[in-house]
Amino acid sequence: RTAAVEAESGERQCKSREIPRIGFIALSSVAAAMWSSRPAAASVDSERQLRSIPHAPMSTHVLRLLPGDDLVRELSAFVKSRGMAAACVLSCVGSTAKTTLRPAGADVPRVFEEGTFEIVSLVGTLGVDGHHLHLSVGDKDCLVRGGHAMEGCVIHTTAEIVLGEIQGIEFHRRQDERTGYKELFITNRGEWW
Repeated sequence: RTAAVEAESGERQCKSREIPRIGFIALSSVAAAMWSSRPAAASVDSERQLRSIPHAPMSTHVLRLLPGDDLVRELSAFVKSRGMAAACVLSCVGSTAKTTLRPAGADVPRVFEEGTFEIVSLVGTLGVDGHHLHLSVGDKDCLVRGGHAMEGCVIHTTAEIVLGEIQGIEFHRRQDERTGYKELFITNRGEWW
């Protein structure tokens, strides 16, 4: 089938499931690219923990944090309390009164307390064994700081967060000998695949 026919077919499927067309087309393009570049059968076993099943459904969760809440602690607690095994940050806007970031390549976090910061971006994954979140904040002069978000990112006014929960998989953080860090490993719900 041609790409145009597949896109048209996908649009019909999206309409019947009430999924936005752009989401289906983007997801199918990403999945097609991912699976067309899969390694040869002999190396698939070693790569299985690095990929997701194609077209994994996602549900969304929306929460708002209040002044004084710790961004990282509250997100982790929210995911754990709902038994979310694989989540990602889709959107976040708000502000921090105190921001604790670990810069790239540094062992010691930096704490910024000299004013209010606008949350410019929050991205990352949360799962069974922990999280990996990066935060960028801008100050009153529009200077941006960013790094690995740590506990100690305290909300100033609000944080409006949209999380995506990916169904059918689990995110695990395990030591990866290739990098020397705890990295993301992806499993089918309840078993390695």
